[in-house]
Amino acid sequence: MSNLKLPSQLPPYQKQRHKSYAGLGGVNASAATSPTSNFSTSFQLVVTAPTSSAIANLSAMNNGANQKIPDGFTSMDHQVAGHTFHVGTDEIGMLKSNDDGSVLKPAGSPMCAAREIKFYEQLLTTTDKDILPLRDFTAEYRGTQTLNVGTKTVNFIKLRDLTHGMLEPCVIDIKIGRRTWDPLATEQKREAEESKYQMCKNTVGFCIPGFQTFHIASGTYKKFGKEYGKKLNQNTVKDGK
Repeated sequence: MSNLKLPSQLPPYQKQRHKSYAGLGGVNASAATSPTSNFSTSFQLVVTAPTSSAIANLSAMNNGANQKIPDGFTSMDHQVAGHTFHVGTDEIGMLKSNDDGSVLKPAGSPMCAAREIKFYEQLLTTTDKDILPLRDFTAEYRGTQTLNVGTKTVNFIKLRDLTHGMLEPCVIDIKIGRRTWDPLATEQKREAEESKYQMCKNTVGFCIPGFQTFHIASGTYKKFGKEYGKKLNQNTVKDGK
């Protein structure tokens, strides 16, 4: 049975100049955040295995060569971690819809994609009273969308962009938990994840792959990536330095 502890009050959605904090969506954690909110979670969501036909359909969509951003979309300009979109290469990253405030996340490998989509669909339809509150901490799921990216057909997971409408959003990517790999991960994946952000994960139970802040005086952003985050420890992570 799941056990989910929630804060008594959730931080309001911020839509202010220079004072907005937001996450960018994803299975790990995504919600508008406030530096003063404290909560801990312990939950279990059973996701059934995807069918072989679903995996085959996703696999057929992920073959192609160099690409360009499709019309009506732009690269995720406020993305602070993860795979980014590089025009003219095979690298497929997150996209942003120009009209409806959605983030499009590449579905990834067929098996992982089918499982992640199943996760969002089950969370959307569950009636389990212990799991329902998890929706408040997960980006709004808007289904999937298939796009032609150059010569490649790519399946994307569509989520609400929590920074949509903000002028200069300050964004942070936080991975919650000491273990950042799932039970079905390969041994190679487990070893790779265990080697990352050890100083933070093993002491405070989370890590920061990236964040950005807006400086009013200069009118510019300062971005801090994964190499910066790997140097943080229990003494420096609170102030991010």
